[in-house]
Amino acid sequence: MAVWDYQVILYPQDNKAIMTEEGIDFVGIHEFSFDQIVEQLVSTGKVKKGSVQRQWNSFAEDCYYIYKDRTSLIEIEINDGVKEEQVRTLSLRTNIYKPEGDIKSLITLAKMLSIELALSIWDMRLKSIVDKEDEESLQRTIQNYNSYKQRS
Repeated sequence: MAVWDYQVILYPQDNKAIMTEEGIDFVGIHEFSFDQIVEQLVSTGKVKKGSVQRQWNSFAEDCYYIYKDRTSLIEIEINDGVKEEQVRTLSLRTNIYKPEGDIKSLITLAKMLSIELALSIWDMRLKSIVDKEDEESLQRTIQNYNSYKQRS
């Protein structure tokens, strides 16, 4: 995660998020379908396949998508950029310091995907699970993003 990004990770809700010395690890046997996640992303009407050429040359082109509407931009990375039939994680990132950074759109997209695909949401900055059913938990992520944005 870059210092200018706010990132959440979606992972199967039956798996566990475990803090390690290297950061976070998502442990468990559960996965979700690559094709299903792409179908869900594209069905929003605001998600298109992105180009990783300018971002990360080692990522598979099929693993990188962009959510874009009139005011916001969210980068979406499937399975750490590795294309496989089964997926263990989905990363959503928005920029903290640019005008197109939008935490509310990121949370809305993360919540929708987590409900549709039975996923949990991990906030990389707070280092905690975001409870998609609890408004206070969702607001904690929004407030944390806003505190970073105000510092810019």
